[in-house]
Amino acid sequence: MKKRLVSMKIMCLIMTLIIVTSGNTVILASNHGLLNSTAIHHSEFINPNSTNGEYGRFEPTTIQTEDGELTILGRVISEVHNERDRSAPSFIAVEFGFVRLNTGIFQFRFRLHHLFGQPVSISSTIATVSTGTQERGPFTAIAGTYRTDNPRFNNWHTIGGPPITPRTAHFNIRIDVSSPSLLIPSVAEMHFLINRTGNVWDYDWTCTISGRRITSPPSNWTRTNPGPNTYPYRISYINWFRTHFDASFNPSPLTHIHHIRPWAFGGTNAVANLIHIPAPHHRLISSWFNGY
Repeated sequence: MKKRLVSMKIMCLIMTLIIVTSGNTVILASNHGLLNSTAIHHSEFINPNSTNGEYGRFEPTTIQTEDGELTILGRVISEVHNERDRSAPSFIAVEFGFVRLNTGIFQFRFRLHHLFGQPVSISSTIATVSTGTQERGPFTAIAGTYRTDNPRFNNWHTIGGPPITPRTAHFNIRIDVSSPSLLIPSVAEMHFLINRTGNVWDYDWTCTISGRRITSPPSNWTRTNPGPNTYPYRISYINWFRTHFDASFNPSPLTHIHHIRPWAFGGTNAVANLIHIPAPHHRLISSWFNGY
């Protein structure tokens, strides 16, 4: 009974500490279910590509290192249970990082954090890096798996293997965390789209009125260089939006009409390929595609 009360107090403390840090959304991944909460520094973007539950993703943060610029991509928070005390779970986080080395080569890294609960000793991790052309795969593993023995908490660990040459691709990173003290291994898995210049896609957008969305594009589009676009697609889109959603729709010059599949990469002026977004967001997307 005392153990149960202690466990409940720990859970309440966890939820309280997390809830007060931010108003943005993250979902904690658990081997035994999902916990909805909030966490500091996370964006509202929720990516469902984790086999261990959904998770919130960081707004990418960069740190300059000796061998290149490290971008902290996000973290998966997992609930793990110790075989000696199943009533008192622990929470660990696997944080993912990406480095474009000074040599131009891509490299992935990870680090572990013990957040709350009973101490956890990690005996090894198995990392798998896969790549593909579509957001939801299929993915092909790059030269097998990479084992790290006795990884230390809070230290960045490099995922080894052959050099990853700069390219635009969807990458899927999976970390299996093992320990004799855990009932079952913990799995952390995240997906990223990175262009050939090392910039991470972070520009998903949804129009709340029409439901039209911008999501991470395939990585196998080809630049077609069709020349200037002289078609009055802005007028066409405004008329369509007025007819179907809001007759008073009159966007300012600070609202741009964006081609979901860019004009330079085979996109058309069909209304189905258009969406209105703020001008600054449009410029960010255009800049990202310059490195596609």
